[in-house]
Amino acid sequence: MGLHEQKIDGVPQFVSYFAPVIEIMRDLGGQARPRQVFEELIKRHQIPQDFLALTNNNGGSKFENRVHFARSYLFKAGIMTSPGRGVWGLTDQGWKAELTPEWAAGIFRAARVNFTGDEDEQEAPKDEIVPEGMNHWFVGASWSDGDQTDRFLREGIWQNGYEDKFSKLVRQMKPGDRIAIKASFTRKNDVPFENHGRAASVMRIKAIGTITANRGDGLTVEVDWKELDPPKDWYFYTYRTTVARALVEEEDMARRLVAFTFDGEDQDYSYFLGKTYWAERFAPEVDPLSASEAESAAEGDSADLSETQSYTVDDIITEGGFPGRDALAGLIVRLTLKKNLILQGPPEQGRHGWPGNWPRR
Repeated sequence: MGLHEQKIDGVPQFVSYFAPVIEIMRDLGGQARPRQVFEELIKRHQIPQDFLALTNNNGGSKFENRVHFARSYLFKAGIMTSPGRGVWGLTDQGWKAELTPEWAAGIFRAARVNFTGDEDEQEAPKDEIVPEGMNHWFVGASWSDGDQTDRFLREGIWQNGYEDKFSKLVRQMKPGDRIAIKASFTRKNDVPFENHGRAASVMRIKAIGTITANRGDGLTVEVDWKELDPPKDWYFYTYRTTVARALVEEEDMARRLVAFTFDGEDQDYSYFLGKTYWAERFAPEVDPLSASEAESAAEGDSADLSETQSYTVDDIITEGGFPGRDALAGLIVRLTLKKNLILQGPPEQGRHGWPGNWPRR
């Protein structure tokens, strides 16, 4: 009987994947990309092509969905961890676990939270798992009823202004993590580098603190705050989304942002201006189309990590994209702008279709 047909009594079929996933993780040295685990499961347990071709209601692979369910429950049980974005890892408990059917069923029953429905149709959790150790969060404080910064500082808390967004990330915040209140915007004038009158993305750091408790409701964490007076402005690499975690484990720009925000280091503008994307943006001479794009393109500096984003530069790199991060980010922004230009048509187009203010090259 193949792995896709094995069943432990009284639990969903994906529980049978627990032990094979752990065995593979051990053989791969304790860390692996999801795709490596998928491929090893298919090879070692001879998963047939007809089963691999099956999809659930949302078009996803039933096989991969089962593996993701297994990973999710093993993470909840402290068997697996996430040492970095897109990487699965084993904890000490994972190395020592006795991989029996009874052990697997016990893991499921201990971690289960109202699991109902068809396991092949219910989508497994795939949200980012925050790595162990100290993490660094950048959060907004302005909601429909105004800026809440003063209240947050006074009450020693930070609260998510949405009931249906970012709750997963808020639950992953933990005591000891660093947190900063920020506001993102663009600026053309009075910037501390030569921008040739073009809009630059800015992130203002208004307060920094250390999380002391998480209330577990997806809304509120308790924080030991320190107000920054005056606030500090950071340029180029910014976050527009309400809740963002700095990916210090993989991005040098994120590490620089953290050092600026929490350690008092100055921002090295020349470092960012030396990157292809910003070097082209703020070059002394640009063609007319690039100049007209400049202000809109400033939005492209912002790392939008919202839950609605479906495909990012990180995804491209994870899946084997070979250009550098800066080149990929620049290409995405320019392709988006070109697409909008094609869809909307040239500006001030006449009634007969002749261009009015169409830029000349």
